[in-house]
Amino acid sequence: MKQAKLTLISAATIAAMSFGATADTEFKFGGYVKADVMFSDYSNGAPGSGSLSRQFYVPGTIYGDASNGKQVVDFQARESRFNFKSSTDLNGHKLTGFIELDFMTHTDGNERVSNSYSPRIRQAFVSFDNWAAGQMWTTFQNPGALPENLDFVGAADGTPFVRQAMIRYTNGGFQFSAENPETTLNTYRDPAGARVTSGSGMVPDFVARYNMKTESGMAFTFAGM
Repeated sequence: MKQAKLTLISAATIAAMSFGATADTEFKFGGYVKADVMFSDYSNGAPGSGSLSRQFYVPGTIYGDASNGKQVVDFQARESRFNFKSSTDLNGHKLTGFIELDFMTHTDGNERVSNSYSPRIRQAFVSFDNWAAGQMWTTFQNPGALPENLDFVGAADGTPFVRQAMIRYTNGGFQFSAENPETTLNTYRDPAGARVTSGSGMVPDFVARYNMKTESGMAFTFAGM
């Protein structure tokens, strides 16, 4: 097997050490603790306790299991979140590093004993002036369009909702990115709706986006892939 790998490693702290007194670095910590109590009523029976759809609403994962009953109550604190950000001024250039973790989507916990869950990366990227590399919201999505909602996903139906690794260039209202490719298809005329996921993408997803605001304060986003 032959594999070519390009690794981009950078951090504001490393830059600050390299530039010495010329670098001014600011560190910020953030996040929150959140406890959820959820009552769900499934007409065809509830999914198993380890199912993703028991953590939050995902339309494509809803199914029925009559052996579990129809009504369930779930307590969880796994949406609790932590993030760390560093910003460095390098002789007029801005270098930023950001990483954010939470505990969603994993099924390695045990509700009978410890309810322990592994942390996962939500976002992790480094940016230098107009360039950014790492895992972020896809350029095709406008996170600002998601309404404030107690549900973790929010308005999931018909809304792009993806975070993935990419390289992005931003200039004013324009954004251009090369992003990690992954394709999922439904088989042709399959009544069961079986899905085929291809992991052999050789060309990145290229995304272009333009953000604009009107004088009245309304915002619009145009994106293509």
